[in-house]
Amino acid sequence: MNNPDYLLRHSFMLLAASQVSNLCNVLFQMVMGRWLSLAEYGILASMLGVILISGLPLNALSNAAAFFSAQLQQQQRAGDILSLVRAWTWKLSAVTLALLVSGVALSGFFSNFFKLPDRIPFMVALAVLALSLYPPIIGGALQGIQAFGWGAVSAASMGVVRLLSSAALVGGMAAMAGWALVGQGLGVIVGAAIGLLGLRLVLRRSVGSAEKLPPGRVYLLRTLGVLAFFSFLMNADVLIVKHYFDPDASGLFARAGTIGRAIVFLPMPIAGALFPKTVSAGGMSVQHGRLLRRALLYSALLVIPTALLGTLFPQVPLGLLYHDWRPEAAMANLVRATIWALSPLSLAYVIMHFELAQNRFGLAWPLLLAVAGYLIGVALWHATVLQVVAVLAVVSFLTLIVLVMAIPGKEKSSC
Repeated sequence: MNNPDYLLRHSFMLLAASQVSNLCNVLFQMVMGRWLSLAEYGILASMLGVILISGLPLNALSNAAAFFSAQLQQQQRAGDILSLVRAWTWKLSAVTLALLVSGVALSGFFSNFFKLPDRIPFMVALAVLALSLYPPIIGGALQGIQAFGWGAVSAASMGVVRLLSSAALVGGMAAMAGWALVGQGLGVIVGAAIGLLGLRLVLRRSVGSAEKLPPGRVYLLRTLGVLAFFSFLMNADVLIVKHYFDPDASGLFARAGTIGRAIVFLPMPIAGALFPKTVSAGGMSVQHGRLLRRALLYSALLVIPTALLGTLFPQVPLGLLYHDWRPEAAMANLVRATIWALSPLSLAYVIMHFELAQNRFGLAWPLLLAVAGYLIGVALWHATVLQVVAVLAVVSFLTLIVLVMAIPGKEKSSC
């Protein structure tokens, strides 16, 4: 008899907890969208885009930590998980130092590329990115042992602290993007501290073994490549628009992009609950295939109605976030187009995490081709912002179709 997998229960738990983060993000965008000028909001959105594009691949660390933590727990070696986290953290310190040094050296180039008024926003974003290297390891270990409660509290605390500290700094110091980014960094620090506390409490009775820790470099590097390609597809639109169009136009698009990306984030808790339940050295079991189909069904039930509501009533998210209850027709159409351009990536995200849990990396090639097609497309068609969105829509739908077709058709019987 099969043991219950609790996919629906854990998905609801993470989904409910993620609403705290989502609400904080909505309030953050609302406050920053109203308190910052369009130009400053465009700067903030572009720097957050840099952090997201660089930060989503850092989820490779989270996936790798979850993968090997789940394996260690399956092997009755839960006591070795803290040793794994400690070893990876020390190794990451060298990467952090290299990132900071190279970023400072190239800050002038990047500031000019993104048309920033000075280097300060980029330098602050660089510091936040360096801090953001560490929470994925802690969160991944919590995910791997299915300590979803502590993981949810850690993630939610980041959003709460970011909202409160950014609002205090922007309102009390100056209405500049740099202060909002400082608040982001404070959120990262607090969230990491809470996650580490939870991990230690959950594993406090587990005894480590003398066995060698699993080598994670190959899995980590392959996962890093896959997530880097997906991250570009999901977040590069705001940077592309910032590069090709004036500050006000990029600020308006940042609003539409923020609304569209909210759709992609909806099934992430489901993917998070699915991952440790389907960890395998390769080969999809009947149970794993069943879990994937249910996860995709739950995700579609979230994404499709939300996208339809956003299409019918674009003034609602615009009004809630930016106090634009009567948007111009062009802005409303831009929101509609961006929602549907990004929606396919929400389901692609679930499939991608399932494949990574199964230790399969063949999807890297379709994602690489999608990135190449995206770059070529926007290089050829960028006369208007809607052309950029249209290219993204074509690439997103084709990516989802290819990933669905790439799912193995044969499933091994599970014992």
